[in-house]
Parts: sequence; C-alpha cells; structure tokens
Amino acid sequence: MGRRVVKIAGTYLVFDRIDYTKQTISALEKCVEANDIDWYVFQDGIKNPLSNKIYATEEDLDAVKSIVDNSSLNILHFERSEWNGSIPQQKWKAHQVFERGYDTIFFFEDDLLVSKYYLRLLKIMSWQFPNDIGFLFNNKNEGSDLRQLTHCGDARLWGYYLNLPLYEKIKEGYNKYYTEIQKLDYNSRWLFGDVVINFPTRMHDVTITRLCKKFGARKLIPTITRSTYIGKDGNLAYRTKKFWEKKGMDGQPSKIEYDEDAYLKSFRRI
Repeated sequence: MGRRVVKIAGTYLVFDRIDYTKQTISALEKCVEANDIDWYVFQDGIKNPLSNKIYATEEDLDAVKSIVDNSSLNILHFERSEWNGSIPQQKWKAHQVFERGYDTIFFFEDDLLVSKYYLRLLKIMSWQFPNDIGFLFNNKNEGSDLRQLTHCGDARLWGYYLNLPLYEKIKEGYNKYYTEIQKLDYNSRWLFGDVVINFPTRMHDVTITRLCKKFGARKLIPTITRSTYIGKDGNLAYRTKKFWEKKGMDGQPSKIEYDEDAYLKSFRRI
C-alpha cells in the first residue's frame, strides 16, 4: 500500500511594498517545488475601520496585485481585504486555508528571500517533525552542518510550516486571539490605566508560539540559514538602526544557497 499523498498549500501575505514583493515572489518562483504547491495570496486593505486611518494607496495595492497576477506560481486564490486589518488578521485568514482540506501549510510574508531549495527542505522538515513548527531562517550561521536543526527560543515565525494536527490543537486559542485583535487598530497605541502599550507587543508570532508550546510543540530552525530577511522598512521592531543591529540583523549571512541541499533527505535535531 502506497504512502498517502500529503496535500500542501503555500500562503503568501502582501500589502503595498512593490519592491519587496518583486524580490520575494521571484525567490519563491525559483524554488524547485514551487509548482507542486497550491498558492493562496492575501493582501491587506487601505483604511482601518476602527481608527479611520489610511495606510496605503489604491495605486500601490494594484501594482502589487499586478506582480502577483503575472507570477508563475500556481495561485488558486487572491483576496484583498476590504479594510486594513493588520498582518495578524491576514495571517489568521491564511491559517483558515486548512479548512480547504490541506494537511500542511507553508506561510510566507513579503519580506523574506528564500533559497531555491527552501520549499523542498521545509517539506522534509514537516514530514520528519510533524508535531513541531519550523522554518529555515537564522540570523547567523552556527557551524557547518547543513542537516543540523536546533530550537528557536524567540517569537519570530518567518517562512514556517504547520501541520493540520497541531493546528487543530491550537485552533480554539488562536480563534480567541483573532476575536481580540479585531477590536483594535494594530498600528495604534492603547492604554492600560496610565501605561501606554504598543499593540505589536501582542504579536501574532508570540501567540502562535505560546499556543504551540502549550501542546508540547517546539520551534525548529537550522543552524545554517537558507533565507534572508529584507523587511527592515516594514517591521516595527527593526525600523531603527539601533534595533536592527541589536537583533543581529545586520550580520545576516550573505550565502543562503547550497548545492548539497538538492540531495539532503533528512535533518538531525540537536
């Protein structure tokens, strides 16, 4: 009896960053297994319904959509939100793609450049470690073993995989989180008593990480990165030179392509 075919979707979040979208979608198109995956693209809208603030122009959103429309990826669905709801709300939509019958979903934003073997390696990780969550970005290379995986202790989730059984475990808590973030303009600041809190401190990645940890799922990353983060202009935590360097983003490895990845069939977890 043959092995059951695993149904995989790729989700990709875009907004108004034309140059970033050109770079990141081009990198995904070059992935060796890009055409074996069903793609779903979600774009945030212009105006937040709670604060009435405008965060983008129709012209820029259309320019980004044009890049997506002309992509060689097998895009089954493109959805532009009627309002500006935030990256976490778009990520929540991306996770709902599980409801379309997929076993595994890969999640990408418009600020991560990936190697041509990224999708292949992510698939191997998801098969080997189905009860965890993982991605192939690392701030700096540690060692020389391409197979070696370690645990990620911080909040970030860039270019990650998630399997259906784990999603089913975290879904209740995740939906509660979504209910809360719908009540706020993600870009605004709000008060707890006399203390001003920036809403990004309650980030989507933190929530997913905590929910997964609750069910014993760990975050896995390679000791050698296969991607590069280019989102300095978009991430609130990295917009200043001070924080960019503090997070070690200025020292990212320039090399993310390795010929050996074409033949790698498994990882080793340490």
